[in-house]
Amino acid sequence: MRKLYYRLARLRVWPQDGGVAYEAWIMVNGLGRAARGRCAKRADLHAAIMADVARLYTLATGSPLPEPDGQLPLL
Repeated sequence: MRKLYYRLARLRVWPQDGGVAYEAWIMVNGLGRAARGRCAKRADLHAAIMADVARLYTLATGSPLPEPDGQLPLL
């Protein structure tokens, strides 16, 4: 069975001046961490959240986020 690297537990998105703001709760190895940010365009939201996931994963584990292996999407 594949190891679970992270889980996006909760995501809130709301409009803000000229873009969108977000708050994401990300679980890494059972520890929850919050990431907050803003994007100028809603289309950039996924990339911004994934950058926060990679940053928080590195902070929690000390190693970079592994590349997906194609078996299952990372949760």
